[in-house]
Amino acid sequence: MKAARLKSVEFKLYEYLINLRSFYDSLDAEDIIAGIGEYVELVKTRYYKIALIGVFKRGKSSLLNALLGHGVLPADVRPATATVNRVTFSPTEFAEVFFKDGTTREIEIDQLDDYVSKVGEVGRRNAAEIDEVVVGYPSVFCQNYIDIIDTPGLEDDERMTEITLKRIEEIDAAIVVMSALSPCSQSECELIVRLLKSRNIHDIVFAVNFIDCLDGEEDIGRVLKSVEEKVRHYAFQALDDEETIARAHRILDHMRIFGISPKEALAAMRTNDRNLLKKSRFPGFQDELYKIVTSAQTTNMIAKVLAFVRDSIAELEGRYNARMLRLQAETETTERALRGMIRIREQMGAYVDGRLDEISRRCWERIDAFRFRGEHFLPIRSMILDRAARVRSPEDVPAQCAAACRAVDDHLRAQYKAAAADMRAAFLEGVSALKGVALPSPGGKTPAAELYEIVTDAPPPGAYDLAPLRLGGPVREGGLFIALEQAAFAQMSAVADRLDRWLTEMRGDFCRAFKRLDSAYLQEYQLALECAYEERCEAAEFLKMSYRRNRARSDLMFESIRSEMEI
Repeated sequence: MKAARLKSVEFKLYEYLINLRSFYDSLDAEDIIAGIGEYVELVKTRYYKIALIGVFKRGKSSLLNALLGHGVLPADVRPATATVNRVTFSPTEFAEVFFKDGTTREIEIDQLDDYVSKVGEVGRRNAAEIDEVVVGYPSVFCQNYIDIIDTPGLEDDERMTEITLKRIEEIDAAIVVMSALSPCSQSECELIVRLLKSRNIHDIVFAVNFIDCLDGEEDIGRVLKSVEEKVRHYAFQALDDEETIARAHRILDHMRIFGISPKEALAAMRTNDRNLLKKSRFPGFQDELYKIVTSAQTTNMIAKVLAFVRDSIAELEGRYNARMLRLQAETETTERALRGMIRIREQMGAYVDGRLDEISRRCWERIDAFRFRGEHFLPIRSMILDRAARVRSPEDVPAQCAAACRAVDDHLRAQYKAAAADMRAAFLEGVSALKGVALPSPGGKTPAAELYEIVTDAPPPGAYDLAPLRLGGPVREGGLFIALEQAAFAQMSAVADRLDRWLTEMRGDFCRAFKRLDSAYLQEYQLALECAYEERCEAAEFLKMSYRRNRARSDLMFESIRSEMEI
């Protein structure tokens, strides 16, 4: 693929990921947004991890040291590597140990033996507690975001094998290191099949070590050809699914297989022996490996991002459907609450009107007792008759008249006080009955409590402060009864008017208070529900439009990238 086309694909992938991240923001998908950030960084750096893998005693650490041009990692005739060692580019040398308990420790390069090797007792003890050792080194091979990983040998012990196999799912390419003295063992063939089945591994390079132990070029060629035939034969017999077989053809039909001697290469580098370096075949391997890795960086990145794109489209649909279901449920809940609030307001209005009518009827009964010769008139009439019967002469009239007036005033005062208390109690009881009505209370008080305070804080009808009952002029002895009866009836009407005015004011205050309460609480709550309902409807519509737009954009971009990749 031409460099210009690759660069075009990179820009499209970057643009796609940025758009995808902005859309996922609307779905509250922090986990996927974090993953998108990792792939955005991958597009920028084309970070690439290649691992040296093989059974024990195949010279993996020696090969890595030769790539670095220096004996950085410990190498031994016995199985030496006991940890995963990752070499990354750094202008200055450093080593950092990452332990399984999450702690880290910086060490000197010359201390690596005590941490990564299991040759000594100290190394074995430390290695069991280590997750990874990162070595920073100014290697030209690693300077473009390429990390080389040295893994423990397979078949050494069960723990070492498990550590190495676990790393297979984290790498982009593998260098399978074999021995020219016993190439393509059963374990190595099984390892190669496992590598071919791994979707994240896009390149496999085969390095046949110890060619310095063979008899010349012809023997080396024979071994390499034998390795190539055995690997292909075993792999295609072991694989059965189409995707893996296609991947195997891509990798094995043009196998990158090299016969090398890292031991001779390191010796040549130390002594500047060009002939020995050429004999080691290492410079050719190193140059080809660098070309393979640097060209694979971009295609590997594109393949990874495309795989993520494919998965993200499926995830996008799932997240969208889940979000739409939540919005739909929230909208339905809000709609039900809104309908309920409208119904409550209607019921509350009718309930309060009914209660107020009931309270008013009770009050009017007390008021009517002072009118139309009601129940209070009979005892007053008896008082008047009693005083009229005591008149024996004209001189008795003034005294009996005054006594009758006092008796009537005392009676009316007592009855006024009882009526006022009963009317006030009627309002309080009526409001208390509202406590059974379930209503929202944004102000922290229930509507019943609000109305109760309005009634209790309202002024009472007032004290009985009517002018004392008096007769309009002189009364003849025989007309005392009629005059007193007329005056008492007028006084009773005044009491009724006083109570009626209080009831009218109280009804007005009560109605205004309920309307104020309805406006401040119930109507406001209804408006809030209406706004919430509209917001959820708008959010659902926006999400739907955004999803369709992003899905169409994603599909177009995905197909465009795939088309450019296929050209």
